[in-house]
Amino acid sequence: MPLTSLRSARATKAVLPLWVLLVSAATLWPFWLAFATPSSGYAFMVRDMMIPARMPLNDLNEGLSSSAPRAIPQDTLLSVFLPPLSTVWIVAAMVLFCAMAGMVYTAWWVRRTVGASLPVQMVASLLLVWNPFTIERMLQGQWSIVVAMWLLPAIAYTSTFKQRGPMLFFLGIAAFTPTGWMLGGVIALVCARSWLVAGAQLFLAAPWLLVTVFNGSDVSADSSSAAAFAARAESGVGTLGALMGLGGIWNSEAVPDSRTGWSAAIGVLLCALMVMGAWGAREIIRRHSGVLVVAALAIVVPFLLSTSAGVSVMGLLMDSVPGAGLLRDSQKFVALAVPGMTLLLARAVQVIAGWLNSGRWLVSSATGILIVLTVPALPAEMSPLKAQRLAPEWTQIVNAVSQPTHSSTLLLPPGNYRVQDGRPVVDPALKLLPGNPIDPGFLIVDDKLVDGDPTAIALLQDTMNGEDHLAENSVGWVLVDRDSIANGTDTSAMDQLLAQHQVVVKSDRYELYHIADATPHAHENSSLPIFLGVGLYWFIFGLGLCLSVWQIVLWRRKEFAPTPDQ
Repeated sequence: MPLTSLRSARATKAVLPLWVLLVSAATLWPFWLAFATPSSGYAFMVRDMMIPARMPLNDLNEGLSSSAPRAIPQDTLLSVFLPPLSTVWIVAAMVLFCAMAGMVYTAWWVRRTVGASLPVQMVASLLLVWNPFTIERMLQGQWSIVVAMWLLPAIAYTSTFKQRGPMLFFLGIAAFTPTGWMLGGVIALVCARSWLVAGAQLFLAAPWLLVTVFNGSDVSADSSSAAAFAARAESGVGTLGALMGLGGIWNSEAVPDSRTGWSAAIGVLLCALMVMGAWGAREIIRRHSGVLVVAALAIVVPFLLSTSAGVSVMGLLMDSVPGAGLLRDSQKFVALAVPGMTLLLARAVQVIAGWLNSGRWLVSSATGILIVLTVPALPAEMSPLKAQRLAPEWTQIVNAVSQPTHSSTLLLPPGNYRVQDGRPVVDPALKLLPGNPIDPGFLIVDDKLVDGDPTAIALLQDTMNGEDHLAENSVGWVLVDRDSIANGTDTSAMDQLLAQHQVVVKSDRYELYHIADATPHAHENSSLPIFLGVGLYWFIFGLGLCLSVWQIVLWRRKEFAPTPDQ
């Protein structure tokens, strides 16, 4: 190869990694910034995301409680396998690694499927990270679902081209939560059509599957919540248009301010360009029909489930099928469209460049601007994801509850969420306290009570009404968060009840009471299902990691092997 050509090839290889680093720094800067925070006393706190620097192994993440195992194996793995390092650092590293790996594999995916040149690879990889799904789900605190979405092109690539080690590795990361498990599994099964994928998925589901089957975790959901969790329409484009642009999350409060009707319309325009990419691409459609069909269904099905008839069907499903509540937030499954969307967008950019007889750098740049305009202020709107300092009282609270009283902790006021800097966040006590913090399991959506453990709810109501049934229900501790009590709430009966018990911690915000002579909390469930399940999960994940490392070693040997001329 001539020296000038060799230098050009090396320069091209360097551009993509620099691009990936630049985009991740611009969009995910709160996670880069997390490495500058101390190793304790900080946490990621955004709605469903509560990741403290230290997370104990309690009844919730050990699968011993009766509540649905929504955060298994995520919280279990963060509690068991990673205690030496700050969990904040670990999660930040995971988010950044998955974003950058996803962007690189997206570039490889479009290069190998449609022959995309470097500028086209760059714009396709930009779409993966800079989109409404990323920011809306991040602001909802569902970081692990976003991570799974970013890895879908990587799973599609490794499944299609039989790279089994990386495929298992990426499937393992996606399976951090049941939703991610479903997303990764669908793409892998469609692309690989292999029994290996089906078997691996069974092992990766083992943690929450075994807990549900053997510990009898409650996986039921209120059918009335189907409407509350349906995909949401956006101004000017409706529900279908919102989904076409990877938007439409059910919670309007998680939508960034820069996501306007114009932004949604640009998302629809981009989707139209992707459809254009299918024009005349019969061979591509034939070879990757599975991914493209999934992309279409990922948009159409959530739209149909948002209609009145679809809401009724979902409600019926939730009433009759255990665990169907996992499907009610149907908008999250629009993530399945991403591998097909990136493929078609890359093809469309190349076709348009040919029609206009223009350079692909120009068309790719224009397309990149459109992608940015779907969420113009995305970098600034990521600011709520910065790691925040926990209240200093938590050290006293955790130390007190860590005393071996073999009892549960009741959390007041009723509800799973607390107010942090004016925003709701999952109650930190559920993640910070050892033992058995009682998870009531209910949500308030549009002023309606959704789901919930009837026993826990009844106990909370009795306590708020001044009826003391704490000791007989194995409650040895009561934690009150005064700042999260709604204005106008009458707490006089609760205050009179708690005044009869010992105050252990008291500050302007938090009060911790010790309930003497509480009946010991008896564990009806076993820890065996979660640890057996995590072992099976770890086997697949570890196998994928080892095979991936071996593949890299072989590639490096081949890359630096001397040529015959040498």
